[in-house]
Amino acid sequence: MEIFPWNKNLEIGNDQIDKQHRRLVAIINNLARALGENKLIEINSIFTQLVDYTHYHFTSEEKFWKKSLGESSLYHAHCIEHKSFLPQIEEIKNQKAYENLTEELEEILKFLIRWLAFHIIDSDKRMAVIVEETKSGRSEEQAKDAVVSKMSGTTQVFIESLLMMYEGLAKNTINLLHERRNRSLAEEELIKANKMLEELSITDQLTGLFNRRHFDNVFKKELLRARRAKQFLSLVEFDVDSFKSYNDNYGHLKGDDVLKRIGTILLDSCRRPDDYAFRLGGEEFAVILIDMAPESTLKFAEKIRINIEKLKIEHMHSPSNKYLTISGGLACRIPTNEDSIDNIFNIADSNLYKAKE
Repeated sequence: MEIFPWNKNLEIGNDQIDKQHRRLVAIINNLARALGENKLIEINSIFTQLVDYTHYHFTSEEKFWKKSLGESSLYHAHCIEHKSFLPQIEEIKNQKAYENLTEELEEILKFLIRWLAFHIIDSDKRMAVIVEETKSGRSEEQAKDAVVSKMSGTTQVFIESLLMMYEGLAKNTINLLHERRNRSLAEEELIKANKMLEELSITDQLTGLFNRRHFDNVFKKELLRARRAKQFLSLVEFDVDSFKSYNDNYGHLKGDDVLKRIGTILLDSCRRPDDYAFRLGGEEFAVILIDMAPESTLKFAEKIRINIEKLKIEHMHSPSNKYLTISGGLACRIPTNEDSIDNIFNIADSNLYKAKE
């Protein structure tokens, strides 16, 4: 039985590391099998095997990254991620909130699957792309840019892998879960898993805002609703001014921090149930507002612009301001049958372009 099925989305392109990842996944599946069969002695043996092999894998992987990237910040950040693994397991074990050993082991098993999936699909794949790019003669910063380009679909790949994982859980272990717990608790766990997957599929992982995929769905739904109800539909687009220059001069880590802080301001500004904030990609953001008049929409957008400027994030390489700023463009109307997603988006986009001039 496999609670965590391997698939090609988990491969990073390095035979040695992929082979070790496969072995880790196999050990986790053995642990799940032993747990399902309630073989506690075997569980202890497999868990010891997992700890030992994890240590071996981390050591081996770190040697490879160090050989490929040297004593870079990326290498050291990856080592720190490895070192956090076992302490996090100990933290789960020390919570003392479990009714029995089986419940504790199930929680550890869930953590192992989540951690390894994130580690392989996000962290290791990013490192592999950077190694590939640097071998081609590109600088570390150029390699990071290549990661952004090549891994634009990372979140979706991750969701697909998790879906396979939970499909395996549903097919192979649901009966065992029902035997140990009543049906309602098992179904509740699956509902939580599905909800997590749904949230991941519509969320931008960096900022916590909704992503472009969800933007398209919400825009279509709210356009139809506003047309039927004869309500104002507002779209506000934002773009960080001279963001490429900021990244080039201050680094991508600080650039990511800027995007997170902007995301926080957008989330704090969208307080009504029908206010939606999105990161469309890169330094582009959008807000969809329902039943807000043009004057109020303009005030809303201006307040966000001012609040971001008040952060006083230094940007000495901006041609217009010593602090980082954003520009905005909006479209606000009661939609008619002639209005479409494209023409409303184009109006906001055109106004954004004018604001940047």
